[in-house]
Amino acid sequence: GLAGGLAAELSGEDRPPNSRQLAGLQLKNLLSARSADAQARKEERWTATDGAARAQIKAMLVACLRSGVAQAAHTAAQCVARVGGLAATERAAA
Repeated sequence: GLAGGLAAELSGEDRPPNSRQLAGLQLKNLLSARSADAQARKEERWTATDGAARAQIKAMLVACLRSGVAQAAHTAAQCVARVGGLAATERAAA
């Protein structure tokens, strides 16, 4: 899916730094919204995503934290924080 493709681009060490950063920002925006209604829809979409796909996205993001490209690592950290927030919301709702 889109989130997986963006995570792959962000974590791709062979990709240009600007491309990686843009992919990460798009991924972050895919997972977060300013309004409560839009955020609820994004949370529903994330939780409806296959568990294996979510695990793969998380693994790519965590791996990207170790990137030597500061832009990519920083953007991955933002995405990891957002995914963590979604996981906390999911656990609280359960």
